[in-house]
Amino acid sequence: MDGNMVDRRASEPTAPASRRRLRLSVVICTKDRPSDLRLTLETLWRQTRLPDELVIIDDGRLDFAPLQAAAEQRGVAFVYHNKSDRPGLARSRRAGLEHSTGDILLYLDDDVSLEPPYLEALMEVYESDPDRRIGGASGVLVGHRYGRLQMLLLRFFGMEARDREGQILKSFIGVLTRWIDRPTEIQWLSGCNMSYRREAMAAVEIPPSIEDCTMSEDRTISYQVGRRHKLIGTPAARLVHRKVAVGRVGKVRGYEEVYYNYLAFRRFMPQDLAHRAAFGWLCVGYVAINSLRRDWGRAYGNLRGIGRILFGPRPEQPHDWYRRARKNS
Repeated sequence: MDGNMVDRRASEPTAPASRRRLRLSVVICTKDRPSDLRLTLETLWRQTRLPDELVIIDDGRLDFAPLQAAAEQRGVAFVYHNKSDRPGLARSRRAGLEHSTGDILLYLDDDVSLEPPYLEALMEVYESDPDRRIGGASGVLVGHRYGRLQMLLLRFFGMEARDREGQILKSFIGVLTRWIDRPTEIQWLSGCNMSYRREAMAAVEIPPSIEDCTMSEDRTISYQVGRRHKLIGTPAARLVHRKVAVGRVGKVRGYEEVYYNYLAFRRFMPQDLAHRAAFGWLCVGYVAINSLRRDWGRAYGNLRGIGRILFGPRPEQPHDWYRRARKNS
């Protein structure tokens, strides 16, 4: 085992023959946010059912020793993998699969807070599915509120639809799952709390064109798994996404939310007039909303992304401006 990985395996309990207890690996992809990660793990350790394994995929330089000690104190296997030489969230999702052992993989952002029954409720979805028809599941976001004006704008530009929770729209944008009151079949598991059966995740192809970015990878995964299996949202698993405002500078984020969404849209959605019009209207919406927020850097990035779509070369690789901007972000 190389110096960038620590692996401590806990013994696997014997499950009843009538209903096999599935092993759960919690995978957290993180970069340079140790305080936020600590808050997230505090809520993980308060769960009514603990995970069997905690896997940290690090794109930064995390002091993992305290995390390892906390996991092992609770009988939870601990794995740490550093990939700061090849950062990128989509690539980290794949690394989470490769370095975990659980039957179920739960991907959590490093800035979420889980209510205590979250893991128990999530695993109930899988363990009550002996035919293995369910390939993925997630909980619901609580405390996530849009202002009245923001909601109107999101609906106007086709980014939000109250009656289509958890669905992927024509523009390949996903609607958050927040208000369901019973287990519901959905199309999109938000990347902040998405879980999959190991075999379902293993069958996913993550295109090289999106490996470096943090946009659209969750929909790319959900869409592929959803073509073979059911995806379920359960209101019994609740969490808050704190959404810490640290990471990409505005112009880089703005470019990604247009261009990398476009790459996924072009790959998976029909390219008829209705779908193309929906995506074009989405791009207008990004520019308008970011301008109204006076987030000029993000709006500028949106325009650079639109320009790349309309006038740039077709190969799916970042152009020089984006490379430089991302390197300096």
